[in-house]
Amino acid sequence: MTNLETTIIAYDDWTTSEEFFNSISEKVTEKDLILFQEIWNKASNPEIWKGLDIVLGCKTAHNFIRNNYVLDEQAMGKIVGAISMNWR
Repeated sequence: MTNLETTIIAYDDWTTSEEFFNSISEKVTEKDLILFQEIWNKASNPEIWKGLDIVLGCKTAHNFIRNNYVLDEQAMGKIVGAISMNWR
């Protein structure tokens, strides 16, 4: 498991998606930060979420990450959960 995955999985303060993003961003290496930002930006793309209810949007974003990145399922779930806070 990578440092990025471990950091994401350990996160447990669900105040806002911005807090999640900022907390992870502050705790990872520059290389992991670039990957995290890429995943975040692509999984947040309005095309993934547009016109979908929150559950289907989460499934679509999760599948997008799974199909494009090698990342622990739990870490993917936390990223999607944080992103979904912006689409509620």
